[in-house]
Amino acid sequence: MTVEYSQSLYSIVWLGLSVHIVRCFLGAVTAPARKPVKMKRYCVDDFLVHEASGVCQVKAIIRQDLMGTGTEREYYDLNPVFENRSHVITPVESNRQRVRSVSSQRTMKEIFSRLADLELIEIKGDRQRAEYYRQILLNQDPMEMARLIKTIYYRNHMRIAQGKKTMSQDERTMSAAKKKLFDEMAFILKDSQEALEIKFCEILDRDDPSRELMDKRKTRKRRI
Repeated sequence: MTVEYSQSLYSIVWLGLSVHIVRCFLGAVTAPARKPVKMKRYCVDDFLVHEASGVCQVKAIIRQDLMGTGTEREYYDLNPVFENRSHVITPVESNRQRVRSVSSQRTMKEIFSRLADLELIEIKGDRQRAEYYRQILLNQDPMEMARLIKTIYYRNHMRIAQGKKTMSQDERTMSAAKKKLFDEMAFILKDSQEALEIKFCEILDRDDPSRELMDKRKTRKRRI
């Protein structure tokens, strides 16, 4: 009886596993391929923003089989404006947005006028917050990057005011966001990254929530 039961159980498990394998195979065969994202087409000498290299100029549009698939694709040959690398190659069409148009002067000036009113990013979980930050960097929206910088800037100041160390992950994220935002600002507004960052931080310092806590700590030390 025990042997028969074991054999029956084995048969059921094997049948279930076989069905699962077949379903996975059929799913892999019939699953539609990811279509390239429809993106604006740029011309030689146009400026654009690349996901990793920031503001770039299109030097050429080439056709190559860079992936070794036997099928040629079109690629932008880009010259980064603020990096020493001679060129960057990125596909004209992709299943995700790798490049976008440079922002307008109006957008960049609006960041300064709206900065004080931008809401901070309030996410409690470290992993969820890190993933949210990562998506902002990938999407490259200037206003959202300004919001990200503001959030980490105040978060760091509050930790320092509480006698804590800043988080290394926050520091890296803010550094990446600053590089992306202030490089593009410098290109659009014809100013230096340093001057624009100083102006940005001066606005943040006016309403820094850590100031009151820092003043209390200084007062307490004087009493001691």
